[in-house]
Amino acid sequence: STQQETSNRGTITAARCTVAEAKVDSRITRVTAATEKTNTMYNTIIEKADAFVASASANEYPEVEALETAATTATQNVTALQDATSAYLASLTETKSFACGESEGAFLNALATARADLTEVRASIATTKADALTNLLPAMKNYLTWLKDTTQE
Repeated sequence: STQQETSNRGTITAARCTVAEAKVDSRITRVTAATEKTNTMYNTIIEKADAFVASASANEYPEVEALETAATTATQNVTALQDATSAYLASLTETKSFACGESEGAFLNALATARADLTEVRASIATTKADALTNLLPAMKNYLTWLKDTTQE
C-alpha cells in the first residue's frame, strides 16, 4: 500500500509539473507578444516626441525645454520598462531550466523571482503610462496649439 501511495504521489506530481510547465510556456508566449506590441507602441510615441522636439527647436518654440524634458523622461521610462520586461522574461525562462518536482524548491524560488520581476514590470508600465499621459502628451498638445496660434497670426 505504501508503494502504491508513492506511485500515486509521483503521478500527481508529474501531472502538476506538466501543467505548471505548460502554463510557463504559454505565459512566455503571451509576454513576448505583449512586449513586442508595447515596445512598438512606445517606440512610435518616442519617435513622434523626438520629431516634435526637433520641430519645436526649428520653430523657436518658447517652451521647447519643457517638451525636451518630457520627451527625455518618456524615453527613460520606456527604457526602464524594456529592461524590466527583459528581466521578467529571463526569470520566467529560467524556471524552465529546473526539473519540476526534482529541484528541491529551486523551481519555486525561480517562480518567486519571476513574480517579483512581474511586479516591477507592472509598476514600470504604470509609471510610463501615467507620465506619458500627464507630461508628454500635454507638452506635445501645447506645442501644437502654440504652432497653430503663431501660424494664424
